[in-house]
Amino acid sequence: MPINDNYTIPEPVIQFLVNGNRSFLALRLVHGLIYVIHCTLKGNMKIVPAQFSKEHSVRTGILAAAVGPEKSKDNRWLHTACRELADQKIFDTIKIEGRRLRFKLSKRFSDSFGTKSTVFAIMQTAQVRACRTMHDLMFLSLACLHGGKRWPKFYLPRLPKRLEMPDPQLTVMPQMTPEQAGWRMSWSRSSRSWVKAGLFASPGREG
Repeated sequence: MPINDNYTIPEPVIQFLVNGNRSFLALRLVHGLIYVIHCTLKGNMKIVPAQFSKEHSVRTGILAAAVGPEKSKDNRWLHTACRELADQKIFDTIKIEGRRLRFKLSKRFSDSFGTKSTVFAIMQTAQVRACRTMHDLMFLSLACLHGGKRWPKFYLPRLPKRLEMPDPQLTVMPQMTPEQAGWRMSWSRSSRSWVKAGLFASPGREG
């Protein structure tokens, strides 16, 4: 059965996740692990650096029930997310062994929990499960972070896009990869997705 529960994420952790080069499935899995950490520590997230300095494990079924895609019928997304997280500087170790996922937080990620902050995002597992795109999950995280404000205002990140090789040409000269300066989507390319994400995260939405 799906897990419908709340969990909290300190502002420095949200900023760490929003501002890095993340992928959608990887970020979904990170939210699942943060939910597990929240439950283990009973919401006392500032002690994460001390309590989660070593390798820990969790049943994959818990992660799937908490934040797995709503229409997913298997755990292939978990395996994909694990592979993607290998290059995203969030975990020193993350792997699936049978029905358990083993992980060890990176020092940078762990330290973000210990950074002093009085602002927290109150997230809901059901809302994370319903997210369909990176824009949905990013906007949801930022909206929850500012949910207690009367007139919230926050910056939307420029999300990374996958670099593509140029069309093959009949030439003996070596092909060059695209310039790194354009590795994040422009507002003109992402504005429609952000608008959809805003509607997804609106207070009137069931979830």
